[in-house]
Amino acid sequence: MKILCRATPPVIQAGPMVNKLGKYLNKNLVGAFKFRTSSNMCDVYLTFLFQRPWPGLGNVDDVHEITMDINITTYANKVRVNIIEMTPQERTLACVVLDPNKIGDLEVMKQKVETKVRSSLDNAYEGYEILY
Repeated sequence: MKILCRATPPVIQAGPMVNKLGKYLNKNLVGAFKFRTSSNMCDVYLTFLFQRPWPGLGNVDDVHEITMDINITTYANKVRVNIIEMTPQERTLACVVLDPNKIGDLEVMKQKVETKVRSSLDNAYEGYEILY
């Protein structure tokens, strides 16, 4: 009788990935100013500037700012990134679910999150010019 062993690839746990991704986003995203961690959760706060052009005149309105919370959490060995607007309504603009086994590179994860943040801001503030 022959017994065969096969090596399985190591499974990356999502729990430690939450804090690693949060720290990486805090250091590498433009506008990040606050970083907070708790059990299986991490929050990175960003500030964006936006302005609304006057219709037909070409002049611009005053520049306003908005704070966004990038909330990173884990469930079912996946990493979920929620993009929350820090207003009294705390509207969730979008979410991204990342599989840590398929995407191990933090730069790739950062690019996915940043792309989702920009597209959700463009959709939520249509007609405004977002200054990244």
